[in-house]
Amino acid sequence: MFVCLSGRYIDQELAIHYGRIPPAFLPVGNECLFERIARAHREEGGRKVLTLPEDFPVQARDAAKIEQLGFEIHRTDPHLSVTRALKEAVLIAAGCESLRVLFGDTLVSFDEPGPDVGSFVVVGHSGMKYTWLHALTEDGCVVFSDAPSAKGEKLGEVCGFFSFDNLPLAREAFDRLTMSDALNHYAGRSALATVEARNWHDFGHLVPFYQSKRDIFSARIFNTVISDGQIITKTSDNAQKMRAEIEWYESVPEEFCLHTPRFIGKTYENHRLGYKLEYLHLPLLSEMAVFGNLPRAVWEQIIGKCVALLQRFRSITPPAGAPEASPEYAGRVYANLFRQKTIDRLRAFLASSGLNLDNRPALNGVKLPPFRVILDRVLGAIPPTTSKDISFWHGDFFFGNLFFDFNTERVIMIDPRGVTYDGVFSLFNDYRYDVAKLAHSIIGGYDTIVAGRLECGHTAPMDFRIPSIADRPCVAYPDISEFERIIFAEFQIEPHTLHALAAVMFFSMLPLHSEDRTRQRVILANALSLYQGMGSPGR
Repeated sequence: MFVCLSGRYIDQELAIHYGRIPPAFLPVGNECLFERIARAHREEGGRKVLTLPEDFPVQARDAAKIEQLGFEIHRTDPHLSVTRALKEAVLIAAGCESLRVLFGDTLVSFDEPGPDVGSFVVVGHSGMKYTWLHALTEDGCVVFSDAPSAKGEKLGEVCGFFSFDNLPLAREAFDRLTMSDALNHYAGRSALATVEARNWHDFGHLVPFYQSKRDIFSARIFNTVISDGQIITKTSDNAQKMRAEIEWYESVPEEFCLHTPRFIGKTYENHRLGYKLEYLHLPLLSEMAVFGNLPRAVWEQIIGKCVALLQRFRSITPPAGAPEASPEYAGRVYANLFRQKTIDRLRAFLASSGLNLDNRPALNGVKLPPFRVILDRVLGAIPPTTSKDISFWHGDFFFGNLFFDFNTERVIMIDPRGVTYDGVFSLFNDYRYDVAKLAHSIIGGYDTIVAGRLECGHTAPMDFRIPSIADRPCVAYPDISEFERIIFAEFQIEPHTLHALAAVMFFSMLPLHSEDRTRQRVILANALSLYQGMGSPGR
């Protein structure tokens, strides 16, 4: 039997970043840690149990995923000590021949094949000075100690993965108050081997959590992103995109330098242009929104910082006489960035599906107008760009590109656009585009979609079933009307225009997700839902 212990809540230093969640629900690479644990231990035989706090609400989507991965959920008291939690795991395994237990904040891997001895404790090596439990050898016997400098030879730190083939003895051992006493009791009465992990990722403390994430993080398909833990190097075959991002970092106004990672410089390797940045051990807003459980007061603070930063963008305008200060430039921005890009991208997606702009979709049982009419109404709800709308921009200001530093209460941006739709580099564009990007995370739930956590049913290729925007919980506020009120107060953007701007973001990203047709359907349905929720001006 295999038991993953995740019945306690994460400690306070991590909870500041992600709220009150159990460790197996921490975000790692756009999924919950329990999903990676399930893959790492898919060869375990017999029953598989995931313990969770008795008062932790599991969303239906997560419950279904846990069941799909072959786990049963066992509720437990979140205040149990480690030894009491292990004893409960032994009780769960009553009647089984053996028990394997993994702490829910741990990932370990082994040289092939994995350990096949009866009872063992997995050990690893860490240079961090946490209060690890240490495994030592004294006179040929394994001894466990809370002190790192005992007289015996050190084998390593105890990782949090155990196997016991004498369950009555394990039950007896875990009546002890400390892990060292419990394991020493077991080892003094039955064989207990130590098995060295090839890789050990600990997610139970703030520093190793971010170091472990760093070691296993992944990047979008059109980029190559690598890191040594100090510097992150991003390259791409798309030289124009890289050149624009480099120029943005090199030209960013001084007052925003503290809102970006330290720019190290550009690189050119293997015929790929790229650049280097300081690696940030900080949480992404997308991770906190999708996987976290932060109080609304914290989210209100974070969103307030985002909005304040966008307001500061507006204070940086093109110099008088610069091309970007002209009405012609504003006209091109609206024509290209909003209108033409949206039409081109939607048309390309529909063509790939054997459809066109004259087809009529249906949403939640309601037949909608043809796509051509929908686009006209969406774009018609966005007033044309004027020179007053042109200011400094980031170009991709959504949760997945925003970190939050809780120590300084600062939003930090990565992955700027820096280039107009017609391929011209510029620090200046319509400020509403960045507002739209923020709205497509908060109102549209883009980050939830990318994480595969918003489901969309369909009975025909263009007949969708998806929860309406109004029926979904808003990240930071009781409902989206509060966010709409803030955006109107700060930027004078009407709610129906804000929905239209967010809808444009979803329509125009459809071809960019061609690797996942299911996700494309959700994105399209979400755009239609935003269109349906536009209402009328002044609502």
